Amino acid sequence: MSARSFVWVLGVLLAASASHASEEWAFVAYQPLDLPNSIVISPVTYTGFYQAGQEVEMTCWENRVWHHDASTKGAAGKATQENMAFAAGLKAGVDMMTGWPGRSDTIYATLDARRLRHLTQWADTALVAAVVECMLASAGQYAADVRFLEVRIEGPAELARYGGVFSLKAYACGPIRREFDSN
Repeated sequence: MSARSFVWVLGVLLAASASHASEEWAFVAYQPLDLPNSIVISPVTYTGFYQAGQEVEMTCWENRVWHHDASTKGAAGKATQENMAFAAGLKAGVDMMTGWPGRSDTIYATLDARRLRHLTQWADTALVAAVVECMLASAGQYAADVRFLEVRIEGPAELARYGGVFSLKAYACGPIRREFDSN
């Protein structure tokens, strides 16, 4: 291959890779939803300009779920907030500077429960367990490249037991446990 051909091929490759930076992508995050019989984990899609691994933070982001029939909390024909983690004041964060991508095989995350508000009949421990499961499932989408999720819980001491270092191998296809009602 001549030098001129090489430069042309390199230019085409660089141009193609740069075009991805300006495109919106769909990201799936798992979130806990409050249903009559339990807390259920559900996938929620966000479209935008996000960074890989940010799905773990999206676990506690606001969402809007469209209800098409009147049997759902009287919210027919409109979108309502359904993420229990967001409504309860939980916040997930990811340290992109020390962890994956590029620096290690671990995503380092924090679940801030210092402003946790008790809103439903479910125990706070059940909600935190469900949120950690959501964080694992969201991170598990990268199980081919990431091996671990480290979760640090900030807040009441009784919630600290839900933190730790977790293998993501089993979460490559989504959450292992999908329903929480008590611990």
